[in-house]
Amino acid sequence: MTEKRTSSARARSGFTLAELLIVTGIVAILVAVSIPIMSGQVQKTKEVRAKAEARILCMALWMPPIEEEKMDTVEVLRGPNIKPFPVSEPLLDEIDAKCSLKVGDNITTDHIMPAGAKILPLRSNIPKISEYCFAVCDEEFPKRASDLKRSIIIGGSNYGQGSSREHAALAPLYLGVKAVLTKSFARIHMANLINAGILPMTFANEADYDKVDQMDDLYIANVREQVKNSDIIKITDKTKGFEFEAKLDLSERQRAMLLAGGLLNYTKENA
Repeated sequence: MTEKRTSSARARSGFTLAELLIVTGIVAILVAVSIPIMSGQVQKTKEVRAKAEARILCMALWMPPIEEEKMDTVEVLRGPNIKPFPVSEPLLDEIDAKCSLKVGDNITTDHIMPAGAKILPLRSNIPKISEYCFAVCDEEFPKRASDLKRSIIIGGSNYGQGSSREHAALAPLYLGVKAVLTKSFARIHMANLINAGILPMTFANEADYDKVDQMDDLYIANVREQVKNSDIIKITDKTKGFEFEAKLDLSERQRAMLLAGGLLNYTKENA
């Protein structure tokens, strides 16, 4: 049976929450009264009282970690706006997917994953926040990408500039984006895509950008082999019937991360 770690005050300290509150109040009063309140001593009294209250609260709320052999049995209780982290799978042997979106130059992380008071509270809810992914560029993108299950994004120069917003990689990951092909990347966003297990490529010949359209069927064979051993990725546009090349400018560690399916999977494999 799954072991639930209760947040009950009694389970942790032997007291009910009401008893703890009463004790905390009494101790605070005793501490305050026991120290002479004289000129120059008021601030010291407040500090001592605050430390006493903090110590009692810490003792009441602290509990030791569960035994290592039982860790896998623990159920993590989440609020309604906290959803599990998107699962990234190891890099596929082939990517056969449509271009779900084609955008121009200087796409910022604000374009990819907008901020604002309406959206920021959803940072712990990737399924919900992904509904706003690229909405300022194309309101239909989230549904289209979700329906396709697996897709590729085409971008222009300086793709992903701006803030280092990780959700600009996590939301596309959740929506099934397997690769992003651009003329050039902003460095930090490219690193975030790799961390998420999304393949970042640049056109070997930038003129090919104009040949590929949104919703074209794109195919990459022997993906794992190419990522592992080559700086050139061969791509076929099945809709237009032509083949072109993309560049892969990655370190050995970044290649290993992509093969594993992102930073988390890579870390687990090498722990």
